[in-house]
Amino acid sequence: IHGYIQLLRRAQARGQVDADRLARYLPTLDSLANRLGGLVDDLLDVSRLRLGQLPFRPRTLDLGALVRTVAARDDEQAPAEQPLLLDLPPGACWVNADADRLEQVLANLLSNARKYSPAGGAIRVTLRPDGAGVLLCVQDSGIGLPPDSAEVIFTPFGRAPNALARHLPGLGLGLYLCREIVAQHGGRIWAESAGEDQGTTVNVWLPAQD
Repeated sequence: IHGYIQLLRRAQARGQVDADRLARYLPTLDSLANRLGGLVDDLLDVSRLRLGQLPFRPRTLDLGALVRTVAARDDEQAPAEQPLLLDLPPGACWVNADADRLEQVLANLLSNARKYSPAGGAIRVTLRPDGAGVLLCVQDSGIGLPPDSAEVIFTPFGRAPNALARHLPGLGLGLYLCREIVAQHGGRIWAESAGEDQGTTVNVWLPAQD
C-alpha cells in the first residue's frame, strides 16, 4: 500500500496523475486494503475466540438461500477463468445458525478456492441433506494438498507446504476460524485432496433444524 501511494505521489509531483494511471493503481490499492482489513479481522476474531467473546447469535435460517446470496456476491468479482458452479437442492435446508458467522465461513472457503487455484478452473459449491444434517462442499481444481496436510491447514497459522513454496499469500488463520465457528454450531469441517495439483474439497457438515 505504501509503495503504490509513493508511486502516485511521485506521479502527482510530475503532473502525471491521469485517468489511465489511476485506473491501474486504484484497484490494486483497494485489493491490498481489503486484504489487510481481512487479516486484521481474522486476528481480532482469534483473540475473541481465545477469550470466549466471539459473538454467536443463532436463528433458524435456510442454508441454501444463504449460499446463493454469498455465491452471487462472490461471482460478481470472480475472474472469467474461475466460474462458480452451484448445485443446491430445490427445497430449503433449515439450520439453527448465526447467519453472519456462516457467511464468514463460506466467504473464506470461496476466497481460498480462488487463491489456491492460480491456473483457474471452476469452483463448485454443492449442498445436500446428509443424515441428520446438511453437507456443504466447496471444490476447486487448484494446487491440492500434499500428504498429511489436511489437518495442518485447520491449525492456527497452519499452511500447506506447497502453498508456502509457491509464495501464495495468507496467514493461515482463515480455516482455523472456520473450524471454530463450525464447531460452535455443533458441526465439523474437513478437507480432502487426491494430492498436489489435484484440487481440494472442503466439506462442512451442520446439524439440520427440525
